Amino acid sequence: MLPEFKQMLSIELGGKLSNAERELLPTGFQIIGDIAIVQLKEPLHKLKQEIAEIILKNFPNRIKAVCLKSGEIMGEFREPKIERLAGNGLETVHRENECLFKMDVSKVMFAKGNVNERRRIASLVKAGEIIVDMFAGLGYFTIPIAVLSKAKKIYSIEKNPVAFHYLKENLVLNRVGGKVVPIEGDCVEKAPAIGKIADRVLLGYLPAPKFALPAAFAVAKEGAKMHYEGVWYEFDSIENVFGDVIEGAKKANRKVALEHVQRVKSFGPHRYHVVLDVALD
Repeated sequence: MLPEFKQMLSIELGGKLSNAERELLPTGFQIIGDIAIVQLKEPLHKLKQEIAEIILKNFPNRIKAVCLKSGEIMGEFREPKIERLAGNGLETVHRENECLFKMDVSKVMFAKGNVNERRRIASLVKAGEIIVDMFAGLGYFTIPIAVLSKAKKIYSIEKNPVAFHYLKENLVLNRVGGKVVPIEGDCVEKAPAIGKIADRVLLGYLPAPKFALPAAFAVAKEGAKMHYEGVWYEFDSIENVFGDVIEGAKKANRKVALEHVQRVKSFGPHRYHVVLDVALD
């Protein structure tokens, strides 16, 4: 029995599909705000327009536009590869964990699979903490921390001008501008200028941002917590990721201890996006 969505596509596309192509039909799609993002195997790309129109027709109250994910997130600014297929407008507001995120899905990344991690990090923040978000983006972690925690101040640094624009919009949208200091620029340069005041430092960037560790140590005070992201292969030691932090700590004349490894999501068999919760001296 075909899953419901796959069956719907199969029926509506009818004779346009070969038996082999029918097996390749997607079983669903991702929704960000009111934008549907579908992934299609290469043999189905010739039918991408028809598939998009079917989605738009069958979900008129939930979806205003349909896009094709045409490639992986790439480049320094982690830009998505998105092609609009049907409907109008790629700017949307996505609601999650009592937070609102405004974005253009074709211009800035938003990983829905990180939803639990965004809430988890916010839940760790204690009242009165000063946070430095080194790769703030449109506010992936800044907004949940500002909305859900009692942090005293959040310094949110973002280099991508488009993401920075949406970060500022999201501060207004969530009414948390008084808690957050948005800083446009490279965190490697901007973070040390803040001073050694952070109770918690976020390095939310993939691949693992080893290059930003000196700046992170420069802004983290004694007793601070650091959240460092990386990719971990299950058959390897976690030291392959934590080794970056150990090396950075030695250069900064600091001591670190690994408190927790959080698996965020799988990238394939035995390959995980992880976040290391690290305690600093």
